[in-house]
Amino acid sequence: MPKLGSNQKAYIGYVETSDEHNAVVIVAPCQRPYDIPEHTNARMEFDVELARMVNLILEPISSPTGAVIVYSCGGQEFIHGLLRLRLSVHHLEVVKYPHPDDIKYHITLEFNRKCIEETVKLFSAQFWREMDKVEIQEGDLKGMTGTLGDINWNQHSATVFCENNALDCSLCELCRSFSIGDAVKVIAGPFCGETGYVVIVNKGSIVLVVMQEGGVTENVSLANKFYLHHLNVHRSRC
Repeated sequence: MPKLGSNQKAYIGYVETSDEHNAVVIVAPCQRPYDIPEHTNARMEFDVELARMVNLILEPISSPTGAVIVYSCGGQEFIHGLLRLRLSVHHLEVVKYPHPDDIKYHITLEFNRKCIEETVKLFSAQFWREMDKVEIQEGDLKGMTGTLGDINWNQHSATVFCENNALDCSLCELCRSFSIGDAVKVIAGPFCGETGYVVIVNKGSIVLVVMQEGGVTENVSLANKFYLHHLNVHRSRC
C-alpha cells in the first residue's frame, strides 16, 4: 500500500492500477461534495444517499457485469465509498505493512476484501514470536493448531509444528491463537493500547478484562484476534 506524499503524506491508500509514471490510488476521502464546513478535512466514506438528498448529480460507472461500482460526483470518483485519485508515482511511498487503523475504512467497507485481510494479517505477524500458538485457517489442515517456528519474510511463510510434523504455511493462512488467562495488549482498533487478560475465547473473537482508572475492571470484546499480542513481547506504536 502507498503513503501519499506532499499535503496528503499521512494518507494510506490502495493502488488499483499503475504504470511507470502514474497510479490510481484508493483512499478514504477527507472531503466530499456535500460536506458542511464542520466536516471538511475529516476522513469518512462517501455516502451516495446523502449526495442524492442534496440533489447532487451522480454519474454511475458500471463494471463489465453491469453492476454499479463507481460513482462520479462533483468532479471526483468514488468506489465503495472511497475516493479514487490519479497521482504521480513520485508522490507515493510504499508501505509494506500499514497499521490497520490507517486503513480502517478499507477494512470496514470491505474494499478488495482478500487483499485487505492479507495486509492486516501480515501487520499482525510482525508481533509473532517463535513458539507462539497459531491456528491454520485455510486448506486441508484448516482448524489445526500448532506452534510457530521460523518466519521467512521474503516469502511471507512460516514453519508450523503440528503433531510432530513441520509444515510450511503462508503467513496469510495463519492466525495467532490465544488461551484464557493470556496477558495481552491491543495493538489496533478502538481499544488500541489497552492491556488485560483473556477471559473468553470464541471463534473469531476474544473477550478481555481490562483495568481502568481507579482499579475498575471492564470486559472488552474484540472481533478480530489479529489485533492482539502477548505483553511479554510488546512492540507496538500505541
